[in-house]
Amino acid sequence: MVGDLLGGLRSLEQVLDQLAFAHTSSDAIARTDDGDHWAGVEEAHAAALALRRASTLVARAGMALDRASQHSGRIAWGSPSAAAPPVSESLAPRFNPNDSFQRPGHFAFQGSGAKVHRRNGMSL
Repeated sequence: MVGDLLGGLRSLEQVLDQLAFAHTSSDAIARTDDGDHWAGVEEAHAAALALRRASTLVARAGMALDRASQHSGRIAWGSPSAAAPPVSESLAPRFNPNDSFQRPGHFAFQGSGAKVHRRNGMSL
């Protein structure tokens, strides 16, 4: 599945690059709604710049997904009967505020009396 996502991101990156090129290669015929050629050229180049930025961001997402794929590819998923004990929160922190626990702030470790409430179990 991750490979399919990578392929989709690479296709999206290519389409964004092609759209950016189309905006600048056709700027001779660019016009705004009121017929202003130079303002149309400016808008075409601004659109191309934004499309190239989007392409760059998609490429960065692709690199991150590729790293995830490499890590995922090294996992040999076992049967549920051979399941290992759950990974501790310190090794697999969650960042979703709706998770079943709250992260303590740095002040909680300095004797501030702040308490952290946790429930057992992990939500996916």
